[in-house]
Amino acid sequence: MKLEDFAFGRIRADGTVYEHDLVIDHGKVKKRKKKPSKKYRESFGHLDSLPEEFRSRIHNVAILVEDFPPNQSPPRPGHQARLLLGVFHGVPATKKSFFDVPIGPAHIVLYQKNIEAVYPSETEVRHQIRQTLMHELGHYFGMSEEQLRDV
Repeated sequence: MKLEDFAFGRIRADGTVYEHDLVIDHGKVKKRKKKPSKKYRESFGHLDSLPEEFRSRIHNVAILVEDFPPNQSPPRPGHQARLLLGVFHGVPATKKSFFDVPIGPAHIVLYQKNIEAVYPSETEVRHQIRQTLMHELGHYFGMSEEQLRDV
């Protein structure tokens, strides 16, 4: 199966457009049974405010929203902990080579429940979604944590 295009709430695979998240299991395409968060859809999916020079260089990157990282227990009220807000998976654009074997699309995962646990108001959540997405896109462009702190 060839995944051709991604946007929040839309995936094109093998020429078919799906308006929902997918699970591909043994070659069969199924609708993902997790309720998407429409509350923050605008914040997660739209990169229009990025300068064109950056937008035009983003290729084949999926933006996914999950509740929590796979190995994390849900945050407990009253317990301060460092929570992972997002992560970039893939080969940075600066490290890709024409000779690389394709390994699938790069993707950024934003952890909605962690962001909501740290930022109490909807305005702060929207701002942090954007900040986290920009941070992870920095990794896509090959920037280290140290370089991102300086930006």
